[in-house]
Formats: sequence, structure tokens, C-alpha cells
Amino acid sequence: MPKAPPQPFGSGVLDALPQPVAHSALRQDLNRLETAVKNFVDNFFHAQRVSSEILEDPLVVLAGPAPDGATWSARLSSPETRPPGLRSLIAQAVFRRINPRSDPMDTLLPAHVVFVYASILAAEANPTHHDPSTLDLQAVWRQITAYLLPETSHSPQTTEEDSRRESIHSLASSIIAATEPIRNQKSPERCLQVLEDLLGDAAILGFELFSQADEWESSWSTPRREGMVVFPGLKLISHPKDSNEIQVTTIYKEVVEE
Repeated sequence: MPKAPPQPFGSGVLDALPQPVAHSALRQDLNRLETAVKNFVDNFFHAQRVSSEILEDPLVVLAGPAPDGATWSARLSSPETRPPGLRSLIAQAVFRRINPRSDPMDTLLPAHVVFVYASILAAEANPTHHDPSTLDLQAVWRQITAYLLPETSHSPQTTEEDSRRESIHSLASSIIAATEPIRNQKSPERCLQVLEDLLGDAAILGFELFSQADEWESSWSTPRREGMVVFPGLKLISHPKDSNEIQVTTIYKEVVEE
């Protein structure tokens, strides 16, 4: 009886991986996060004018520069632009830290994974790595890594050993400290707990996106001249086989407040 031809190494490995998360499920998760940010702002911040100065530098450290050439401090100082400004600030701070290409020292993803991924991406500077197969291998690495990590990596309930616990607490504390002049009189402890829960959910969304074959990027642009993007759009970036073209699929559109 003739022998079956040898199978390529790992041919059954990819079949064992979970199926990609459906775009509809990702949209639901994004919508839940956007709603959670809005509810947090509505519940824990007031709409009165403030006499205390809101410092710009801590806000830029949190979220990067404000879009459209504005400043965070100006947006948060004005009662009219404060709610959308806060939503935009928190969302931008979150999406900076769930991006696997972010600073491994300041991430809501498992830090050790981001450190290794940064090393993998550093190899892109090597000309021999500029080919579609390298991108495919990076995608497979993300999928396998996510699959083999402990179940706690997929849960908002972090353990003492989980780097995300300190990252979530540190980011929540920094947001609360930087926005202290405009918070209302509700319990600071409750404010911190609600924000940490929100950031924990964001960390899970980030890990979910990390585990997909497609890369992703957030979008903060809007074709309209007026209005503020308070929550980003999200695009999936794929590299179809036998093609040098990049395929971009928008699965969530920017949320804009007039």
C-alpha cells in the first residue's frame, strides 16, 4: 500500500486554532466600550466652569496630542466641549494602549507578549523580511500565542502575576488625577472602580483584536468639518494570498459629536 505523502509541518496546527471573531461580534464589543465611556463621563463629571487650571502636559502623556490642533485643557475647561472632550481623551488613551505596536512599558495587553512582538516587528527593518510570507508568519504567531496563553489572558479578572492589573490601575489613577478639577462629588473610590472595570473590558477587546489574523488600526478622521470624534473607527488590514495588495475593511465608523 503506497504511503501517504508527508504533510507540511504544522498543517494541522492552524486547523486547531479558534475561528476568527466575527465582525458583528467585534462591532458589538466596540459599541459596548463606546457606551461605557459615555456613561462614565456622564456619571462622574460636572458641567460647571472651573477656576482651577487643567494642566495640558499630563493629558498629552495619557492620550497624545488632541486632534485638529486643539488642546485637551481648552476642551475640558469649557463646559460645552467638556463631555465630548473627555470621551475623546479616554478613548484615545485606551486605543493607544491596546495596540500591540504600542510601548511595551505602557500597554493594556500582556506586557511580555508586547515585548516579544516588538522584537518581531523590529526585524521588519531587515530587507529580507519585506515579503508577504513574513506578514503571514506574524499573523500566525499572534494567533498561536493568544491561543496558548492562560485563560486569564481572556478574562477581565486579573491575577497578581498579570501585568495588566497594575497597568489598568495606573492608567485609571492617572486619568482621575489629571481630570480632578472637573470631577463631581461622587465617591472617588467608586469612580476609580468603574474606570478600572471599563479599562479591563478594553484590555480584553485589545487581546481579542491581537489574536486575529488581520492587523488593525483606529481611525480618528471625519469628513465633516464640524464635530469632534469621541470614539474611533476601526479598520482591519489583511494581506490576501498571492497578492501584494493590502485590503482594508472598516468594521466600525467614528462616533462624532457636533
